[in-house]
Amino acid sequence: MQKPTASAVGGRTLATEPWTGRYSMPHSLADLLIHVVFSTKGRAPLVGSELKPKLYAYMVGIAKQHGCKIHIVNGTKDHVHMLLAVRTTACLADLMRFVKGSSSRWVHQEFPANGSFGWQRGFAAFSVSRSRFRDVYHYIECQEEHHKKVSFKEELVALLKRHQIEYDERYVWS
Repeated sequence: MQKPTASAVGGRTLATEPWTGRYSMPHSLADLLIHVVFSTKGRAPLVGSELKPKLYAYMVGIAKQHGCKIHIVNGTKDHVHMLLAVRTTACLADLMRFVKGSSSRWVHQEFPANGSFGWQRGFAAFSVSRSRFRDVYHYIECQEEHHKKVSFKEELVALLKRHQIEYDERYVWS
């Protein structure tokens, strides 16, 4: 069996695979940006002005513990948007389970009067290219203003259509 050979590229030495002649990457490198949207259980208006900043800060911490970064999180009383960067080994479903589950438990512990607090099952996620980062960031930043004109339902359906995601309304709103 032939051993990989090394070549200098851009000041670095990379190994080549003898069976393909291609360079192998010593690490997995990616820029994975995701716009995630999810609502409170039953779309109840449970994220009040006192809870909101503390809840969002807690969610940022949970993502960080799992090696991911929330660039921005914002929303209204009944839903949340976040723009996050995920690591190459992250499973988005697992990350969202941790963020939503941990934050829900935290709300019950820290704000016992919010005993009915909970998140919907599932979430919507949309890939974001680096060239659209600022646009999506600004969109999330301006959620309160945006929802003076558009309902959450109208917004989510528009996002699903824009990203060509097939959906069944019976399950989106349950």
